[in-house]
Amino acid sequence: MLKQTAVWVSAGSVLGALWGCGSTSDDTPDENAPPVIAGLSADRDGILALAGTAQLAVDASDPDGDALTFAWNVTVGAVTPDADPITAVLAAPPDRGLATVTVTVTDGNGGEATESIDIGVIGWVTPESAAGLTPGLAFNAVSFADAENGVIVGGDEILNVPAIYRYSNGLWADETVGTAGHMTAVAAVAPDNMWTAGGGGLAFHFDGSEWAQFTVPGGCVHGIDFLTPNDIWVTPAEGQPYMRRYTGGMVNEWATYTSPSSSGMNGVSIVSEDDGWAVGNNGTAHRFDGTDWQVVDTGVTASLTQVDMITAEDGWIVGVASTMLHWDGTAWSPVAIPVAADLHGVFAVAPDDVWAVGSLGTILHWDGVVWTQLPSPVTTTLTGVHFVSASDGWIAGFDSTILHLE
Repeated sequence: MLKQTAVWVSAGSVLGALWGCGSTSDDTPDENAPPVIAGLSADRDGILALAGTAQLAVDASDPDGDALTFAWNVTVGAVTPDADPITAVLAAPPDRGLATVTVTVTDGNGGEATESIDIGVIGWVTPESAAGLTPGLAFNAVSFADAENGVIVGGDEILNVPAIYRYSNGLWADETVGTAGHMTAVAAVAPDNMWTAGGGGLAFHFDGSEWAQFTVPGGCVHGIDFLTPNDIWVTPAEGQPYMRRYTGGMVNEWATYTSPSSSGMNGVSIVSEDDGWAVGNNGTAHRFDGTDWQVVDTGVTASLTQVDMITAEDGWIVGVASTMLHWDGTAWSPVAIPVAADLHGVFAVAPDDVWAVGSLGTILHWDGVVWTQLPSPVTTTLTGVHFVSASDGWIAGFDSTILHLE
């Protein structure tokens, strides 16, 4: 049974007619034509995350030119019409499932048209594919090449052993190689081109068949990103005033770029051949101009953990102590979040679809206007987030945590 949550009545008019007495002409009024609905649509491909919102729009007209009335209904959740009643906002229900939105359009003269659309409501869960993972691992990063090929990396910090789990054919499989070290960064460029690196410069490359071990010069790696299959950047740990870049050839051949400071850099996001960002401790941010890395003021002193750039004019940085910064092409500015947490990962699907994760199971979503905290099935620290599409995302975290949006 539909639950009506909002109704909008637009201003209408009544047309009258004068009838001549004794007229021999056919004065029967024309039959009223009902409204016509050409379409009902929802943004985000009709998929809505728990606690999120979706924009709805109806394309309706009346053949007689009558003023129209719009009534919006939804089976679960709540729908609120905008100032222009042809659009409305759907607020997701608290549980996963299906929300059916119906709009009824009337013309005030007995004409009516109805259209419905199903919205899938999805949330973060521990997927069945994650069953059987070694317990107690600290996963630090996640990356997917496509919907069927991804990698989560980390390790056991106490025992100092690495962990590499690769997703393929709908399952996560332990493909750990090496016996020492802790993996902190990963980039899945393609199903047959995956990179991971970590403590002591320990690194591995997957060619589609096996993982080959190599060493990144300079020691511990904290961040990794790629522009093309043969253009990979890694960021150094504290005390290493260098950035490293792979541009093809042997996997252990990395060019060295001088960093403007020796502050440890935790994350990197490459926009183009002549534009990229790296962030790190003490509020440090460096920008690449195609030749050199330069310091850019962020206005904060908190440690910055990750950066993700959408374009040269739009990007996000997250950090500890609830640090959330936005780049508008000119400067970094703080943006409020609704929870106190250390943030460790950020991923931008689109300018109005950005995700961030952090301590205490924190999951945040940006809709282009405000950050909202979404329900989380865990309370452990979440470290990385990656999306294949707007409705297909993965999160990595401590305690062998793998979450999937479904």
